Amino acid sequence: MRLSCLLCVLPLTACALAEPPATDLELREVVHGYDPATREVTIDVDGTLAAIRRTDAPVPVAGTLAAAGEAPKDAAADVVMGADNRTRVSPTTSFPASARCRLALEFIDGYTSNGSGHVIGRKYIITAGHVMYSHDHFGWATKITAFCGQDGNTKPFGGTVATYMRTTQGWVDDEDDDVDYGLLTMDSNIGDQTGTFGYASLSDDTLDSTYAWVAGYPADKSWGTQWLDGGNVQNYSSDHVFYNIDTYGGDSGAGVTMHHDDGRYVFAVHTGSGYYWLSYYNQATRITDARFYQIQGWLASGY
Repeated sequence: MRLSCLLCVLPLTACALAEPPATDLELREVVHGYDPATREVTIDVDGTLAAIRRTDAPVPVAGTLAAAGEAPKDAAADVVMGADNRTRVSPTTSFPASARCRLALEFIDGYTSNGSGHVIGRKYIITAGHVMYSHDHFGWATKITAFCGQDGNTKPFGGTVATYMRTTQGWVDDEDDDVDYGLLTMDSNIGDQTGTFGYASLSDDTLDSTYAWVAGYPADKSWGTQWLDGGNVQNYSSDHVFYNIDTYGGDSGAGVTMHHDDGRYVFAVHTGSGYYWLSYYNQATRITDARFYQIQGWLASGY
């Protein structure tokens, strides 16, 4: 006896093996890659679906080990509301400070700006989607230069330029801050000099007790200086993490990190601030299991 599949005339085995169509939630994660040299955009639906449809639990990817150094303190206020609890990081020549980067951004309309990012591989920097793709400035950045470990006028590792940029379809098409994350491929193996952060997808139970850190290059402080603050995760959703850690413009794209066994792991990407359940927080795009495998695939691609 032969069974039939709805709207399918192929044999049952072929129907069973067919991949289901992408859902709206999956489509927002589809990677858009951009080559600033050729201005070519590549959209990888199959690669994205293969990554985000994995069902095995991801194992955190470790980075460089470091001494504990930064100790937990009382949770700070939001976007510098009230007391400013940020601390300047100097010197910045050793990990983890060395692997936090100021990003100098240039766009096709002549607009320039700054963001932040964290090194998570030999030549890869994680940051926010809106750092590399601006709806207000006609799309993709024409040039992004990373100055890792910058300390005022001192740039201990020089500058490295992005040769490839990745973010999500949801950000490019709809400015959807649920998927505001991305990855830069640099023109040098900067991670060999700076050290690298690990990255992880944290469960809700883990987030309930996580003390987080945000360090970047805020625009309200002396130019090119790195500033750090920490506090407990206050809340989370399926797409975001919320906290009362002091930040400012320019910190966008910084990794939200946690300590584990002398390692430093990025588990979210700082994007700004907003309301969640009537409370105002700073917020980050959460690295979910699906996004963990998405990022892992980007790094494994070699470009």
